[in-house]
Amino acid sequence: MTNLLAIDTATDACSLALWLDGNIIQRHSVTPRQHVRLALPLMNELLLEASIHLSQLDGLVLGAGPGSFTGLRIAAGLVQGLAFGLNLPVVPISTLRTMAQGLYREAGLEKVLVTLDAGMGQVYTGEYVLGTDGVMQEWCHPALVAGSGYNMLDPVIYPQARYLAELGHHEFIAGRVVTAEQAQPVYLRPWGGV
Repeated sequence: MTNLLAIDTATDACSLALWLDGNIIQRHSVTPRQHVRLALPLMNELLLEASIHLSQLDGLVLGAGPGSFTGLRIAAGLVQGLAFGLNLPVVPISTLRTMAQGLYREAGLEKVLVTLDAGMGQVYTGEYVLGTDGVMQEWCHPALVAGSGYNMLDPVIYPQARYLAELGHHEFIAGRVVTAEQAQPVYLRPWGGV
């Protein structure tokens, strides 16, 4: 049995989920600039609903960005603190990949270009295709543009921790984990530098 806690606060959505051996419980709230206030209470709600304690977690999944600088620091700080305190491995997952996984699960899209507003007239983009293992992988030929970085589409999509947890579990069982020290958010500057 694998228990994972997934946290993504890279966008206006504060999203947390528990992966409990394939069952997923999620808290998702689109509340700009409220993530600091919401993240811990949402985590506690999840743990209470699932009747598990932090000590029963096997790992943590970090929505690693790109996204808002402050939002990325909130998730990274929470995940790093828990990982240090509980001696747990971390699985960092791209926020764009999480959005692509959601588009596959919710709309059946198997090829997608996901965008995220980077501010200052810039966008973050990621191209994804469904792999034979049922999870979205990076790709180079988009079939559809979707996300907050492309404002002609409605509704705006946000990363949901339930899909972050799904991707995290896939990477966790493959052994692609990092230590708390290595769990860093991805900061991309609008001009393309890292």
